[in-house]
Amino acid sequence: MTTAIIESLFERCISIGVTDCCFGAGSRSTRLIQACQNAGINPHPFFDERAVAYYALGLAKTTQRSVLIITTSGTA
Repeated sequence: MTTAIIESLFERCISIGVTDCCFGAGSRSTRLIQACQNAGINPHPFFDERAVAYYALGLAKTTQRSVLIITTSGTA
């Protein structure tokens, strides 16, 4: 994935109101997580993909906004 595509992705997320990103640990996601932080989206790191999903759901319900989720190809 090129830097331009990643930046475009986060610009689009911000344009629809995304302010938070929950992500699971994984070295393959490093560029996405860095770009997320550079775009001004609040990061919420987790070690378990299930925790990512549950927290993101609660955050979305609380804030009434979409929440971006980034995970690796974990088994959860």
